[in-house]
Amino acid sequence: EGEIRVSQGARRAPMRRGIETLRALLRTVPSTPTHAHPTRTLLADPPALRGWRIVAPHPTRVERGGGIRGLARWAATGDGGWTRVRSERDRADRDGRRSETGADGGPIGPDTGGTRRRREGGASSKGSYPSGPSKEHVRLNGDLAHARDVDALLAIVDARGDEMNAVNVATAVNSLWKQAKREARDIAREGRRDLRQGRRRGEGHRRGETRDSEAARDRVGAKLSHDPRLPKLLRLVREKVDELHARAVSGVMHGLGVLHSDLRALPTSRWTERFEKSFTAKLASALSSRVETTAAEMNAQEVAIAYNACAKYDALGERLTPDAWLALAASWASKLASNDDDDESRNTFTAQGLAMTLNALSKTPAMEATAAAAVSQRGWEALARAVARAFPTATWRPNDDGDMQSVAVIFNALVKLDHAALAIAGEDGWRVLVAAAVTCARTRTRGGDLGFDGQALAMTLNAFANCHAASTELARTEGGWSALRDNFVAMAPRDTRAQGACMILNASWKLIKEHGFETSAEFRREAADFAARIAEDVPPKTTGLLVNSLAKLKDVAAEVKPEGWRRIASCVHRAYASVGDANFERDREKIRDLRGNERGSFAERFADSGFEVGQFDGDELTATFQSVCACDPLVDALGDDTWRVISAAVADFARTGAMSPDSVFATTTSYNALRKRAPRAFAAADACDVWEPLATCALSRLDDMNPIFVIQTLDAAKKLPEYREALDKVGGSVSGWARLAERLGETAGELDAVNAVNAISALGWMPFLAAEMSDEGWNAVLDRLRTHEAVLADRRLSLEAAMSHGHDVSGAAASGAAETKYAEKSVSGLHLIQSHGGYDSYGKAVREKIAECIERIEGKMDDETRAKVHKRFEKLSS
Repeated sequence: EGEIRVSQGARRAPMRRGIETLRALLRTVPSTPTHAHPTRTLLADPPALRGWRIVAPHPTRVERGGGIRGLARWAATGDGGWTRVRSERDRADRDGRRSETGADGGPIGPDTGGTRRRREGGASSKGSYPSGPSKEHVRLNGDLAHARDVDALLAIVDARGDEMNAVNVATAVNSLWKQAKREARDIAREGRRDLRQGRRRGEGHRRGETRDSEAARDRVGAKLSHDPRLPKLLRLVREKVDELHARAVSGVMHGLGVLHSDLRALPTSRWTERFEKSFTAKLASALSSRVETTAAEMNAQEVAIAYNACAKYDALGERLTPDAWLALAASWASKLASNDDDDESRNTFTAQGLAMTLNALSKTPAMEATAAAAVSQRGWEALARAVARAFPTATWRPNDDGDMQSVAVIFNALVKLDHAALAIAGEDGWRVLVAAAVTCARTRTRGGDLGFDGQALAMTLNAFANCHAASTELARTEGGWSALRDNFVAMAPRDTRAQGACMILNASWKLIKEHGFETSAEFRREAADFAARIAEDVPPKTTGLLVNSLAKLKDVAAEVKPEGWRRIASCVHRAYASVGDANFERDREKIRDLRGNERGSFAERFADSGFEVGQFDGDELTATFQSVCACDPLVDALGDDTWRVISAAVADFARTGAMSPDSVFATTTSYNALRKRAPRAFAAADACDVWEPLATCALSRLDDMNPIFVIQTLDAAKKLPEYREALDKVGGSVSGWARLAERLGETAGELDAVNAVNAISALGWMPFLAAEMSDEGWNAVLDRLRTHEAVLADRRLSLEAAMSHGHDVSGAAASGAAETKYAEKSVSGLHLIQSHGGYDSYGKAVREKIAECIERIEGKMDDETRAKVHKRFEKLSS
């Protein structure tokens, strides 16, 4: 009596609490799984612990001794890792904080308001588990989120993939790209440290930090691409995508985009091209369905992330369905409406969100045709207001490099999106954006660097160069160009990205030409040194930009030292030496795609066909050749070997029969420009048998040639005997000259004054061409010449015509010659036609019209010009 009886359950309760406490402690020890985990046996929570939830810490890399001490401190708190959840709101708060660690696969970081975001409860925002996932899935999520490295993460996926639910899959994708980029950063850091130590010992040479980082990412991405466990994760993504909630959808899309674009791990090395297309199509179909369902639930940050993911993984974005784009556009419009209503909630677009969204819409022609087409006019107008409000002119200052990057990306995207550019102009947005760009160029970063980095400056200047409204606003802004120019001077010594550097130089000459911006001595020196320094890293597809910029920026080219020109010449040699048959496959595809279409402008149909620009294909190869021939110092620096590899590449391209009119034009004008300056180039062309394949391509592309291309082909034939002889040989059953004469008559009605004069000159110099002209062709050419009589006889108008065609009229002698050049050339050409042996066969009406043209043009000349004409004709006749 009076004895206290203790039940068996009460006796076992302390033991159970001890077991669960030990289990919680063991879960905090970081581990790198190397084999399959055995299936865990779950014990029910003891009655005393029901209503409690485990709160595990988030261990990172364990330093020597630090992990044990931290574990001891955590265990000494007295609750063994358990904490009481007092209410449903507390539970939601705790779940929100856990999700932001990446445990549910969503993006990590502050929301648009700068504070941590918490999801409201509900099944739609928590995925497919309204009552919450099982403890096993929660633990598995923790293992995935806290895996030590890529290998550990993929080991978990390989061993326990069959146990993973949709949230686990999203976490795995999210953790994978973060771990991969972290490993790449570690590799780059170690490489830079080794390089510094080597330089101290007198070994090695300086490399750019950007190149180290890119090489490290490529190394990690290549390893990941060859890992056989990655395809298993991608298969799980496709299988589980229908169960993802809104945030996880955008997170998974973002992760795939990073793996593809930043790390180049997708498509994996094990996939064939056919399988990759099939898999991407199926994945895009599943994602489209889920995007349609969840887009309305996405907040502004998630919408921007989804758009940005499609920009990074364009093959995926281009396969999303129109309904998916409409759903994203509707969600985007609702968030922009929140901006318009001055809603202070966090569900609005920041400058970074606007930049990511616009960049995605403008990424590729296919994206613009599908994603941008889904946006209504009201949506564009709301976007313009949001952009203008994001950068208030009076108060806005960039807080970090991210803000500067956002300005550059928005500029770059708006130039490509016509509807957005029009909407921006309606909201006075160009003034706001130009002011923001100038402010960025004048701001020093936390690291002490002035203004934009190289990539951002390249995007900004390129946007100015391609948007007249923006560049005009820049010209009006006091100190605007000088700020960007000084930004370049400060940036050039520290930036080594070749493609961005070439874009900067290319955009600079366009702005200088259009608005007369001045270049400072510092700008010229830095630009010259910049061009020489990056030459060894310029890829073939960017070589043309570099050379063309130096051809246009003559004051910069004058500052390049001989060693710099040798480097640039080596760059050109490498570009053409790399050419093989594979480079021309895209050209063949363009020709195959365009055959059978309606006749018309080749350039228009080429633009509509949706091919990307930038690969060093045949068109790029010949355009680069044209730039090389326009750069006099480079022509002098090229050796015989380089002329041979250039001629061999051009000849190989011509033999494919896939030369476009643009390529024929670029090649003929290039050799035309070299005829007096580089005899070695002609010797190499003869050795490589360039002329007959080139003539064959010219005749096969005649129907697609516009009037300018026709005239340039005739002008080259007039001046190049090798090309003229080739046209004689390859005509076939119908003479090549007959086909050229017919096309000249068809296009003559569109000729401007300069090209009408060139047509008359070609007919005068080549009697075999004139003999093939029909009466209709003669009438078309002569009528067009009479249309431009006023230009030919007026010195000022003749000078303007010469300038419009890019002729150098600087200096009194060049200017004076240009004032009478076209009058002299036209009348001399007509006199030459009259001197042809077969002139009587041209027909009475044609002969009368030729005589009338001579009389009319000479009648409007002054005595000095008329004397020059007769002197010129006498010289030609002799």
